[in-house]
Amino acid sequence: MQSGFSNMFHLMDGWARDLSAATGLSRGGIFENVENWLTQKAEENIQGAAPATGIYSRPPENILGYLDPARIYKVAAENVPLMGTFVAATIADPVAGVALMFGVEGGGARKTLDEFVESGQYVNPVTKQAVPIIVGAINAALERTGINRILKTAGFKGLKAKLTNIAVASMIEGTTEGAQEIVQAIGEATYHELPKDTGERFIESFYAGLVLGFGGSTFAA
Repeated sequence: MQSGFSNMFHLMDGWARDLSAATGLSRGGIFENVENWLTQKAEENIQGAAPATGIYSRPPENILGYLDPARIYKVAAENVPLMGTFVAATIADPVAGVALMFGVEGGGARKTLDEFVESGQYVNPVTKQAVPIIVGAINAALERTGINRILKTAGFKGLKAKLTNIAVASMIEGTTEGAQEIVQAIGEATYHELPKDTGERFIESFYAGLVLGFGGSTFAA
């Protein structure tokens, strides 16, 4: 999720290029200046979200490795900035929050697709337009489901109720994050073979979701 903002603007850029090709209109001028400024500001906002490195950039050798405090910290540091932005946007304006989630998730799908095309491969134009929209819509709905459950924790009274719902929110956030990876992988499979690391991506995203769900719901409680 670290590159979420750049994914969103990549999606915007892709749509602008398609529109330019279809209409013959230039992408320059005010739009390009605004786009460049937004991209720069977005990248500045996530500079602190350095990705996990070394052994923490790979799955642990056994399940106990997921309990390593250093791994938990690095996963949180990598994902909290974007998740925090999603939560803040949802609280301020639920519709704008979903739109942001759609842009980020659809942008990720579009970026992967464009990299495939740039490698010299052909993708049907209909697929090229449909995949980012469908992946973005489904994953935005999944993202919103997890965030809603985290925020809902604040409404429960009593320690037992809060602890129960922290656990539930963590599982839901983990499941929705993992499901988003599956959706992304299926999107890739529409123009290429299913990624071989799909299972690993699901596990890592599920784990990141657990960490974010636990931390977010604990804070909300």
